[in-house]
Amino acid sequence: VLHRDLKSLNVLIFNDWTATLCDFGFAELNSWTTSTMSKQGKVIGTYNWTAPEVIRDEHPKKTPPANVYSTGMVIYEILSTKVPLAEHTLLKVARAVTEQQRPSVP
Repeated sequence: VLHRDLKSLNVLIFNDWTATLCDFGFAELNSWTTSTMSKQGKVIGTYNWTAPEVIRDEHPKKTPPANVYSTGMVIYEILSTKVPLAEHTLLKVARAVTEQQRPSVP
């Protein structure tokens, strides 16, 4: 399953510290073989957590590494208690991600 909008807001933490993913509205099963990460030229997901190749629309198909990148950004947010690249506007976030600028180390 490719979530396609993996971010901290879509991770529920329970009292026993177990985590569960939610909001599978953009998710697709085995979609890396059937469709793209964008619809009509628009990226699906939230730029702060979206992989560079997805924003650049370089890869014609969705692939699991896009979820790995998003998971890394969620881990960054957990460790730093900061949303990745939150100080930027949407356009600046897209540029920062595609130019491989990384958030500062906490």
